[in-house]
Amino acid sequence: MNCPVCGSVSAHTRLETWLDPVDKASYAVLRCAGCGVEFADPFKNPGAGWYARFSSAAGYEETPKPHFKEVLRGQDGRGRLALDIGCGTGVFLAMAQAAGFEAYGIDINPEAIAAARAKGLANLFMGDLNAFREKFPGLKFDLITYFDCIEHLDDPNAELDRISSLLKDGGQLALTTPNTDRPLPFGRDYFDMPPHHLTRWTRGALTAFLASHGLEIVRLDSSYLPVWEFSRRFISALRELAMKAARAVLLPKGTPDSVTFTAAAAAGAGTPGFLRSARTRQRLVKAFYDVLHVFTFPVFFWMMLYYRLTRPGRGTQLFAIAARRG
Repeated sequence: MNCPVCGSVSAHTRLETWLDPVDKASYAVLRCAGCGVEFADPFKNPGAGWYARFSSAAGYEETPKPHFKEVLRGQDGRGRLALDIGCGTGVFLAMAQAAGFEAYGIDINPEAIAAARAKGLANLFMGDLNAFREKFPGLKFDLITYFDCIEHLDDPNAELDRISSLLKDGGQLALTTPNTDRPLPFGRDYFDMPPHHLTRWTRGALTAFLASHGLEIVRLDSSYLPVWEFSRRFISALRELAMKAARAVLLPKGTPDSVTFTAAAAAGAGTPGFLRSARTRQRLVKAFYDVLHVFTFPVFFWMMLYYRLTRPGRGTQLFAIAARRG
């Protein structure tokens, strides 16, 4: 297939194959010989229904990320418009509003939109960017944020054209995406596999992609490499091993792969009453992970230092700010 980013028809390198645990569909991951982007084959976003089964509003982080503050640092938003695409539960929206922006948010997850509204946020829209533009024709923004979204797109060129059309001349787009060159001592977890992530990006590929849509890089940073990232991935690997072991021991031999340990099963008749609340289970799991983070911190602190010294600029994320050329 042609590269979905640059259109190259050159022979692409086949990196790996993956079986989606949600829909049991098979994917290959290829690397483009032209631009270096890694992409899924088949290259198709699974839709809102798949994401509703994959995660919920409970999976969104409520702690502001460092790049949220970086985008807003030194900005006086008074009289200016900001749009957060993929706004989740509104963590960045609340910060932009506090900075003086008239802030709008878009997301396809109804639970996330409901959680954002519960915080008192307005100007929220559930749907995609095409529907948003139809509802607000002619609206132009000084700032558009696109955090951890580009890797989910099955038509990134069309989406960037839409985003660029919503920016004022000189307006800025701030985006983040996982850095495919980041350290992976425990391998990739399922969050980075298709159809959840359809593309993987390098600094060079992202720079060229933005430039092809009339967006000039103002800042590009890939140094963010926190200790907790190693701890998180280690815990994720342990969890996956534990689930495989539990499946092998607790489910009858020959049970179809489509049968999984779900929240509904966990809340069944054999579950103690106090554990039947999803919120209680989430809090207990989070507390357990927090304890593991504390105990593994010394080991992963030295691992973080090692990678910082040996692989500078290869942090967990690419953080880019690009301006629309007038």
